[in-house]
Amino acid sequence: MTDYKAKSGAALLARVSTQEQALNGHSIGEQIERMKAYCKAMGWTVYDEYIDAGYSGSNTDRPALQRMISDIHAGRIDKVLVYKLDRLSRSQKDTLELIEDVFLASGVDFVSISENFDTTTPFGRAMIGILAVFAQLEREQIKERMAMGRLARAKEGRYSGQDRIPIGYDYVDGMLVRNPYEASLVKQVFRLYIEGYSPKMIASRLNGEGRTHRYGSWSESTVRNVLRRRTYIGEIMYAGEWYPGLHEPIISQEDFEKAQKVRLLKHDRCCSRNIRPGKAGSYLAGFLVCAQCGARYGKNKNASRTKNGIRYYDKYTCYSRSKKTKHLIKDPSCKNKIWDMRELDGIIFGKIEMLAQNPERIEQIQSTNDRNRRVKTLALQISDLENRIGKLVDLYITADMPQFILDQKVSTMNERREKLRKELEQIEQPAEPKLSREEAAEIAEAFPEILLRQDFTEIRDALEKLIDHIELDNENVTIHWNFV
Repeated sequence: MTDYKAKSGAALLARVSTQEQALNGHSIGEQIERMKAYCKAMGWTVYDEYIDAGYSGSNTDRPALQRMISDIHAGRIDKVLVYKLDRLSRSQKDTLELIEDVFLASGVDFVSISENFDTTTPFGRAMIGILAVFAQLEREQIKERMAMGRLARAKEGRYSGQDRIPIGYDYVDGMLVRNPYEASLVKQVFRLYIEGYSPKMIASRLNGEGRTHRYGSWSESTVRNVLRRRTYIGEIMYAGEWYPGLHEPIISQEDFEKAQKVRLLKHDRCCSRNIRPGKAGSYLAGFLVCAQCGARYGKNKNASRTKNGIRYYDKYTCYSRSKKTKHLIKDPSCKNKIWDMRELDGIIFGKIEMLAQNPERIEQIQSTNDRNRRVKTLALQISDLENRIGKLVDLYITADMPQFILDQKVSTMNERREKLRKELEQIEQPAEPKLSREEAAEIAEAFPEILLRQDFTEIRDALEKLIDHIELDNENVTIHWNFV
């Protein structure tokens, strides 16, 4: 990138994805050169180049675009240039919001040199709205064609080539090819399960023998995913449907069916206990963490009652606030929100159904920017705890607070701070996700149908696969997914 950095000037915004570059030839270099030539002809000073290489235009969560917006707010840019309107965004809504709410609101002109118009004229502003509609239409058509192509491949028995291929296979020339070492692991998983080993025991045994797979060590959820995957009997899945595949099976139909019978038997045993939410369990028990004191949330069993004809449903309450289980209390002064179980369950279920409706959201959640936002949140929470500790010490000095109260409160806050610091370290050095993008999409797509069946055990199983934990901070609900 050329080091312009004048006090203010034009921003050259370029974007291209690998697919678009191959199809259309609008390379980054070509876009920049044409915009530089345009600026020279107009006598404009270039402030900087903002390049998003390999990023989709379907959203604005792109590093160079966000950096440019920051420079606009700082008053460093007086106009934005793009080679073509869809380099800014392929979303009509995003395009108009960027132009009207960011550029024009900051007194910054917008110019697209291919369409030969700018926002300094009424005609240019009208044309932006029209072309934004067609940019979004093109994006929807591309998405539809890609979906049709993947469906056609699945019907032909070909794997669609997602980013993580199933354990037991390699992806060679558009086909799944059996990997001898990993195939032996898959066979061992099925054999041990049929013999009566639980998924947790199987994972422990394989890890103990040092028999890891390409993605790392085994976990209980990985074993469960292997056991239910029909890929191993020669089938291909797309959009929740299975089709006969062209690849070589690893497991016989007979062994696969034996394993499914074992799964169903265990499932029936759970169902025979008549477990229902609000009685012997709750959907989100074990997932909920208080962001303010670090304690767990639990079901308030005395909250479900009828009064004056109005039904009061069970609640999720921070253990520190409920004060009913002494050894689980982290901070007796915690005032974090008490949640209606149905309300919070509905929020979490809605988030998963959104993933089912828009699988691209899984990739967006996995992006670096999501991690950066979490880093900022953790840093703010750590800073807030440090400020609260400082205020407590000041109160101790000036208001004669008893020493034991100070020690108790500071100890609780220090414990919470250390947990946040450890989480911050883990995020800055992320480990391999427990769940692949493909596996997450499969579970999310099946979730609406699982909800319709109203089977408590099945819903809990899906939640455990998708979610690591859920952080509650009054009205703010943060899901920590297993695919991140």
